[in-house]
Amino acid sequence: MPTSAYRVQTGNVSIVFSSDQNGTDPGFVEFAKGANLLIMHLAIPPGANVPLHATPAVVGRVAQEAAVKQLIVSHFSLFELDAAIADLRTAYNGPLIVGADMQCTPVL
Repeated sequence: MPTSAYRVQTGNVSIVFSSDQNGTDPGFVEFAKGANLLIMHLAIPPGANVPLHATPAVVGRVAQEAAVKQLIVSHFSLFELDAAIADLRTAYNGPLIVGADMQCTPVL
């Protein structure tokens, strides 16, 4: 599924925010390449077959391939978050933050 995404750049700092997507468009990886911070939805559990959303492992793969400095996941559904994070970690080994309402996060 195509996604709407924003990249905010100021000086040497860039933040990329992705809306719902399934992670199949390689253009998004290029768009997010090298961002200081990538924010992605973690909306479905591992193994789910929902064409509108990326699985946790796909979210991790996108972040890893884009070589982002930090990943925040948000937009959770009712599933076991620890299992989803473990699945994401099979593909991404960088800094990871589980987003929360009203959270403030320093940009690396």
